[in-house]
Formats: sequence, structure tokens, C-alpha cells
Amino acid sequence: MSIRKTILGAGASTLFLGCFTAAQAQVTVKLYLVSLLEGSQFLAPATLQLKAFASDPDGIQKVEFFSGATLLGTGSLNGLVYTLTVPNVGAGNYSITAKSTDNLGNTKTTAATNVSVKNGKVYGAPGTITPVPLYTSSAPYGYNEYLPGGYDPDNAVKKWPLVISLHGNGGQPGFDTTTGEVQVKNLDQAIEGVQMAILMDGLKLPALVLQPQADSNAGGWNNVDAFLTYALGRYNVDTNRVYLTGHSWGGMGAWAYAGDRISGVTCASRLAALFPLCGGGGSPTATKGIRMANLPTWAFHSYGDQTIGSIPTIQWVNYIAGATCYNDAADNPNRAIKLYDLLYTFSGAGYEKVGNQATTAPVTTINYSASPAFIPATNEEIDAMRTVSYDGIGWDWQPGQTRNVSAKLFLTFYPAKAHIIWRDQYAISDLWTWVFQQTRAPAVRAVFKSERFAATPAAVNKVYAGSLSTNTVSPNGRARTFSRDT
Repeated sequence: MSIRKTILGAGASTLFLGCFTAAQAQVTVKLYLVSLLEGSQFLAPATLQLKAFASDPDGIQKVEFFSGATLLGTGSLNGLVYTLTVPNVGAGNYSITAKSTDNLGNTKTTAATNVSVKNGKVYGAPGTITPVPLYTSSAPYGYNEYLPGGYDPDNAVKKWPLVISLHGNGGQPGFDTTTGEVQVKNLDQAIEGVQMAILMDGLKLPALVLQPQADSNAGGWNNVDAFLTYALGRYNVDTNRVYLTGHSWGGMGAWAYAGDRISGVTCASRLAALFPLCGGGGSPTATKGIRMANLPTWAFHSYGDQTIGSIPTIQWVNYIAGATCYNDAADNPNRAIKLYDLLYTFSGAGYEKVGNQATTAPVTTINYSASPAFIPATNEEIDAMRTVSYDGIGWDWQPGQTRNVSAKLFLTFYPAKAHIIWRDQYAISDLWTWVFQQTRAPAVRAVFKSERFAATPAAVNKVYAGSLSTNTVSPNGRARTFSRDT
């Protein structure tokens, strides 16, 4: 059974496989596995991370793990969880159980969890999305794997672009409130953003698309760099054509990673392009902006997004361009480029007022930390979608998503207050045409030939109220309800 069929068909199945409570001389014993998901597939040679929660008022003597009748080993207590690492597991099918023995000698055994180990280099097949749960691999996150049509993991000549897509807040797996362990189920809930456009809009991309499921108990997107390293080691990837995107909460993570520096390496230097959608936060600073100055970036936000305000996105773009931001005492006065804050230029984009002051005169009273943290405020409106480019000299506003071709930095604003712009934006072919034009080494592009991008046309210039149809039918006829909007 494939893990995709297992997860997407699981419905109301529970994470706590083999969970039960039994009375033993008025003593309650609790035991359940927390690290395996029924039907999970591993790649040989596999390392099984076995974890079980066991609790008894009289104390637990030991917890043992079995494959069928074969003892794999005895778990070590770590916090509230007994753990056992089983390395070098070969191809085959395995039926895993955990057995607890309390201090009175009583034993309890979980129901079996069936997993398989297969030979190969990838989890799914080309043209499909396959869930890879946490603990199924050495990745720091569980993730959804999309392989493009024609993908060949063994082709030493043709390498494939990689898109890492960070999901919104609704894709978080959660964690066991008793043990603190990350929940390994519900990876289908993390299928958002790019992979949802693949499923629902028929989007065809000539690239790997990996969508990790963040660990909400470990600080969210703190392991993006480790995940990228894992992906480059596992998949047949062109390291010069790695792209990072994210929407909403994932957009915050994309900004934060691109502006970071880890072990002396600027994270932006590992990317060929960045394109976050409606993501704020990430603590933009002049230092982070300088790190990202040479990274092709196309950001998207709604002017009046009241879920994640547009001001942080504006700040990121200001810092990347080298603009002097209002009320920023940390700004470097010796910076070579002195550029007006992006908000100065709103009048040329149909914006009439900032803080009730006309933008035709210098504005010095904008407080980015004040509420509301979005544009426009009351009685202030943007008339239509606009894109601003920074070409190294100044700002250039154009209608719709038209860009200055000489620029590397763009910001497209949607009108009104909509937050859920990714449902349209990820299905627009023009975005992907731009993405795959970006590379860290132009001379190596001759091997790769772009395919046509098939996507359902999206109405991108309309003003909508912040919500779309509550139900969308996927190409395979399966109804999908969108309920995770942040």
C-alpha cells in the first residue's frame, strides 16, 4: 500500500496506532507508537526511528520493539518516550509492535503497524505527489514529494530544478500534548500552495516540488537549510536552479531563510530565486537586505491584507533595494545608495495618501510598528493590481504584473484586502516562466529545455472580498474544501 493512498484515504484514522487503556489490578497502563504511520514506505538501506509512549503509575520496567516475532531491541527512555534506532534495514515488509513490561511484570503490546522498505532513490512516481512522513527519511521535516514527468534519478547529464514550497499555518502537523512528539499524520493537510495548483489547476512544472511540513514544536521553519541539504543529497537536482517560495506563514519562513546566514554561508547564495506570497515577519533588517541584494526576488501581497499586513513585505523590498526606511535608527547612513522608501512612490501607483499626508511631499512620520500594519488604512485605496520593479536606480511602477525586464527585484500588489492570493498566483504561467529563467550559472542551462506550462487561467486583476468558492473539484473529481487560509 502506498503512503499516499494510506494518508489520503485514512479519513478519521488516528495517529496513536495501537493505543489502548487496560485495567490491571486497578492500575492504568498506556502504550502507543508515536513515530510510525501505517503503510509508510522507506528507501533501503533504511533507518527506522521507533518511538513509543508508555506510562504506568507503578512504573515501566522496559519497552521492547518487535518486527513480527523478532526482537529489534529495547528502547531508551528520553523524556516521556522510549526510543530505538534500527539502522541498515533492507528491502521488505515489516510489522512493527511495541511491548511494555511494567514493574509488576505485566505486559501490553500495541497493534501492529505495517511499513515497507523498497529499493530505489525516490518515494513516488513521475507526475505524482507522494507523502513522505516524518521519520520515513533523514529529512528534518515530513514532506510531500512531487516528481515532474520524465524525471530520471539516475541521469548524470540532465539535472532538475528544485522548488521548495513552504505551506501556510494550516499545514502544521501539531504535536502530542503529552509527549511533545511531532504528529506524523495528516500530510495531505500540508498540500497547499504550489502542490495544490498542481492538483487543482493541472499545473505542469518541469521541476521537483518538495513541500515540507514544518514542526510547530521546534520553532516552525528553523530547519529549512537542513531540508535543502537533504533534498540536494537525495534527488537529482541542478544546484544552480533551486527556488524557494512560501505563502502566508510559509512566506514568512521564506523571507527569514533568504535573509539568514548559517555557519558562515549566506542562505541567499544557495538560491536561484525567491518568490514569497503574502508573508510578513522574518524581522527584516538592512543587514539581511544586503545579503539578498543579488538574489532575484518577486514578492506578492495585497495592499490591505489584514491577516498578515503588507508593511513587512514592503520593508523587505526596501532593505533589499537599499532604501532608507522611515523611523529606522539602525539604517546605515554610509550606504552608497540613497533611495526613497517605497512608500514615497505610491502616488504613482494610484495611491493618494500615506498617514493622511500627500506623497508629493516628503513624508517623515510613518511608523512601521503602528497599527494598522497594512496599506491602505481607512478611506485609502489602491485602484488596481500593480507591480513595482527596482532596477538598481529607482522604482518603476507598471499595471498588472508587468515588470521592468532589467530588474531583479519586483513586488506585485493585489488590490483590496484579500489574503488568500496564492490560489490564483501559483496557477499563473507567467510567474513560472520568470522563475525558470533564473539560474546561478547561466552557462549551464543548455542541457535543460523548458516545457510549456499548462495552467488554468486566473482572473488576476479583479478586486475580490478575500474569499473564493469554499469547494473546488480537482481534476480527478475529488472535492476539496479549503479551510486553512493562514
